[in-house]
This record gives sequence, C-alpha cells and structure tokens, in this order.
Amino acid sequence: MASTDFDSAAACRERYRCDLRQARLYFGVAYPFCLAFAVGKRLMPKSNDGANQKFDRHQSVFREARAAAASIVPFAFR
Repeated sequence: MASTDFDSAAACRERYRCDLRQARLYFGVAYPFCLAFAVGKRLMPKSNDGANQKFDRHQSVFREARAAAASIVPFAFR
C-alpha cells in the first residue's frame, strides 16, 4: 500500500514538472508576440475619444507584454 502511494506521489510530481515546463515554453512563445503588440500599440496614434483613457496605465512595455503573456498561458491548460 505504501509503495502505491509513493508511486502516485512521484507521478503527480512528474506531471507537475511537465506542466510547469510546458507553461514556461508557452510563455516563451507568447511573450515576443505580446511584446510586439505592446510596442505596436504604443506607436499607434491615440484616438481622441475618452473611452480607453481611464484604463490607460503607465507601465513599461515589457511589463505590459509580460502581463499579457501571463494571462494567455493559463488558457492552454483548460
């Protein structure tokens, strides 16, 4: 009985490590695209309507891209 519990715990740990590796890989793939989008968004002229101005945060481009990539990655594991 104890060996069965140990085997399932080891399998659970290995699955967690595999999922973590995949999440890092997906983040590494998504980050450059999010960075390019964030830079492109900064270079676009701003419109005069005030709809998006209250949500406009003054973050660095890299932080904005990291937040966007981090919000995309969990959807790959659903």
